[in-house]
Amino acid sequence: MNRRFALLFFVAFSAVLFLSSTFSASAASSIWDGRYPVSCNIPGTVANPTTPCTLCDGLRLTVNVIDFLTKVALAIAGAMVAYGGFRLMTSGGSDSIYKEGKQIILGALIGLAITLFSWVIVNTLLSLLSSGSMNLMNPITCTPPPPSFIPPVGSSALGPVTNEPATASGYRYSPTSIGNQVVDASPALSSLLNCMQSKLPDAAKRITSISDSQTIQKCIDTYSRPPCAHAQYSCHYGGTKCRSQYKSYGVDFGEEQYSGDIGSAAKACNSRAFVYVEGDHVHVSVGMAEGCGCN
Repeated sequence: MNRRFALLFFVAFSAVLFLSSTFSASAASSIWDGRYPVSCNIPGTVANPTTPCTLCDGLRLTVNVIDFLTKVALAIAGAMVAYGGFRLMTSGGSDSIYKEGKQIILGALIGLAITLFSWVIVNTLLSLLSSGSMNLMNPITCTPPPPSFIPPVGSSALGPVTNEPATASGYRYSPTSIGNQVVDASPALSSLLNCMQSKLPDAAKRITSISDSQTIQKCIDTYSRPPCAHAQYSCHYGGTKCRSQYKSYGVDFGEEQYSGDIGSAAKACNSRAFVYVEGDHVHVSVGMAEGCGCN
């Protein structure tokens, strides 16, 4: 009786392990949106098409793959242990069936041990390769790539200047409806813009985006691109960690020929500000500085 009770408990425990692991595996919709959502230009993802991938992005994706495979291995091991326990309980005195059940359970446990040992090896290698700064337990934060081009200060007296009227803040918004997005700026972004205003030449003060014309709430709660203008985890929507605030941590300036002045002003106001020239505009953000997991 005690033996059967122990087997019953073992089977029940294994079933719970199997179901929980299966749920966890299904909860991760894809390796791109796992523990570390990919934020660079990999085709077919929600990534930012203007941000080039780095080695660090590859490491983050590797961790997502390891997480996914570990969950799958746990689910398979749980299923095998449950099945082996079932074979033991229904052996009916048959030595061959009882032996088969034991072998299934043993094989599952060996497979689980190999999985855990592999996890330890990968974690150790990752720690060694990064001089101890990265491992599978701690967050992996990527240093953003350098701006594609920021000309030196003083090289900005080039290019056309648009004629949108200046607002009370000193900035111009293009189109003027972008001015409605000012209320979406986070306190950190508002502080940066207020500081930059006095440091920028008037011609550089054209803002083309703070959040989204579709409203920041819509693009966070029911994201689709289009109509949303930015990548899903952009700083314009709070990145990966500040989305619940429904505030923007990024701003786009439309006069890219003034990127030198914009970059210098941003860094003077916040040394951790991120500045990136994205073709037809200059993107400035404080997302990483504020712990939002974005640039």
